[in-house]
Amino acid sequence: MKPNNFFLYAVFFFACLIFLPMNAPSPASAAEAKAPPTAQKPPVAQKPPKARAKVAPRQSTAHLTHIEASTPRKPAVKQAGTASKQVKAAPQATTDDKLKNSLDTFAQSCIESMNKQRLPSITHKEVKKQPDGTYLARYMAYDIDSLETSYNPTENNKTIKYIGRMNYHEVEYVSTGKDQKQALAGPFSESNRTPIIELIKYKAGKWTY
Repeated sequence: MKPNNFFLYAVFFFACLIFLPMNAPSPASAAEAKAPPTAQKPPVAQKPPKARAKVAPRQSTAHLTHIEASTPRKPAVKQAGTASKQVKAAPQATTDDKLKNSLDTFAQSCIESMNKQRLPSITHKEVKKQPDGTYLARYMAYDIDSLETSYNPTENNKTIKYIGRMNYHEVEYVSTGKDQKQALAGPFSESNRTPIIELIKYKAGKWTY
């Protein structure tokens, strides 16, 4: 073999060694080439964005009239079904009212009874001759219009719980005349007024002397 030919063969051999590995496909790329193509997932349809509710712009009170702007807005009416407030019943007469009413009734009945028993009375007048020869007719009466009552609780007394007080006036009425008939005919006028105070007690649920 000629030296020139040997040199050419050597260059050709080394060139094949250099270029063949670069162009030969790698095992991984060969496997990828043989693998069947994977099915691609269809694209997921995206939901359209929710439309935001439009908020009405805040109205200015500049365009309202003076009356509309100054008129207060009525509060919202409560829906039916809410718990309604219970109406309280009117309170009954208290113990104090009952005691005072019963005391007044008892005191008035006492005055009426005493006027019937008192002598001289309007129906049984008294007539006396005076030193000057005239006659004086008179009678006594308890003034029911002057009656006033009050009471107070007792202390440590289980039998008598209250002590009542009656204030009234005893009044003397007189009339004069030249004889008994004229003196009894009147008119009678008030001659004297005497204040009287009586104490009564509340026992066993009623007022008594």
